[in-house]
Amino acid sequence: MLNDVRAAIMAATEDSQTAFRVKTAPQRLKLGRPKPVAVGSTSARVARVQLWPWTAEISLLRRGLWPGPRVGIERQSRFRIWRSRRWFDLPEPLRVDADLRPGRQQILRSPVYRMLVASQQTPWTGHGREFERLREYQPGDTYSEVAWKSTARRGAPVTRVFQWEQKQEVYFVVDQSRVSGLALDGSTGLESVALPARAARRMLDLAVETALAGATVALELGDEFGLVTYADGAKSWLRAGSGQSQFHRFRDCLLNIEPLPMNADYETLFSDLRARLRRRAYLVLLADLTERSISDSLRRGVGLLRSSHAVLMTSILPDHVRPAFPSREALNTDHDVYRALAGDREHQRLGSLARQLRQSGVQLRYVPAEKFLQTAVEGYLENKREQRL
Repeated sequence: MLNDVRAAIMAATEDSQTAFRVKTAPQRLKLGRPKPVAVGSTSARVARVQLWPWTAEISLLRRGLWPGPRVGIERQSRFRIWRSRRWFDLPEPLRVDADLRPGRQQILRSPVYRMLVASQQTPWTGHGREFERLREYQPGDTYSEVAWKSTARRGAPVTRVFQWEQKQEVYFVVDQSRVSGLALDGSTGLESVALPARAARRMLDLAVETALAGATVALELGDEFGLVTYADGAKSWLRAGSGQSQFHRFRDCLLNIEPLPMNADYETLFSDLRARLRRRAYLVLLADLTERSISDSLRRGVGLLRSSHAVLMTSILPDHVRPAFPSREALNTDHDVYRALAGDREHQRLGSLARQLRQSGVQLRYVPAEKFLQTAVEGYLENKREQRL
């Protein structure tokens, strides 16, 4: 027998072939002889075979929990007449989580993040809602701050003093309807290395990464964070909590989430949120809200939540949706002109929808895919700094 073998690694099932890609070809390993040991020792009675170290390069392509890869060993006869090959299944599954490093790098560069986390002494603006104490009326106090019952009992104006809430609730609402399975138009700029065989990046994958990045920020701020996924209604719930154990549960809920073949129903979703969430909270909705079919459902649904929660919506803006006839774009054919007019009309429609929701106290921002994560997390941080709750 020759003193070398060949080792290789491969996916265990057809489904796991889409989860990772082996970048290294089968490698040849040398068999080494153990060093001589003293006669009669325990080590001398145990036969050992030493192999040269081998590290397989694997590209992770798809989020989820997959069967562990298979490892194969092949050896050849001395005269190269036959080969003996054997495959071994790894008992531990392969877990592929969303990559948070690019998203965290974007958040660390955010000035809003630095004001709230890196600089703890930055004063907050706005009006807290946790009652602290009563004091005598002072010039400049508003009528909403006057405690009228205490004023009547004491016979003099009395003002309520509130303090800012250090711990608030935030729920990340992730869309897993049919629209979330559509591939994004282009690269989001979040991947440090482009993989040629990487699966198409979907809206759901971007929303999952944004929710995880937002959860890490809420964890640093001491807020309680939870999760809601929806399609034609709420599909999964994770009650708001804090700490590392809550983050692990949050990450586990998003591990195997996949798009569902149904349209989003925002009236049902917001009705469920209103019934189940009793405490006022930030609702960070992550979805593609550009389809015309959901506009009416969205308008009717926000009326159920605008007075009980702070709703923050972030949606991607397709590449073709933009004002018509920009100065840097050359329109050479009739098709280019019609495409520009269609994009301008869609841009006006989405702007009108955002203005209507803003009048109801709901923030809706349309941003390119590469700015989606940072915009969504900064929206949560800006509202927290202003104490919108």
